[in-house]
Amino acid sequence: MNEETEHETSARLFSVAEANRMVPILRPIVERIVADHDVLRGIEHDIAAAREKSASGGGSRHGATYIAKLKSLTDAVRRVERLGIQMKDYRLGLCDFPHYRDGRVVLLCWRLGENEIKWWHDTDTGFGSRQPI
Repeated sequence: MNEETEHETSARLFSVAEANRMVPILRPIVERIVADHDVLRGIEHDIAAAREKSASGGGSRHGATYIAKLKSLTDAVRRVERLGIQMKDYRLGLCDFPHYRDGRVVLLCWRLGENEIKWWHDTDTGFGSRQPI
């Protein structure tokens, strides 16, 4: 077993049923991630401008919001990762669950708005390569 395969199989693997049981727990966390990410994207221009002016004492009226949302988003992503789930896209609320299928590790794919996991893809592909379970 090579190092890459060893790492893949040492991660938590979910059955389809286990992953589906995680969806109600995951949904509010991912909703928070998507909302925080949306706020951060909305103020990113102002924050970038403040960063450029920082040497001359510049600032942003969104500074406190930026810090709070960044911390909230980071904490939520860490919660997802501690569950053994991979957060793939903050804007879409896209998550992957490592799963053993046909003798190899693949990823069960779930997106915010879906009620259950119905898709999977290989570890070296993504959302666009989803296949039905």
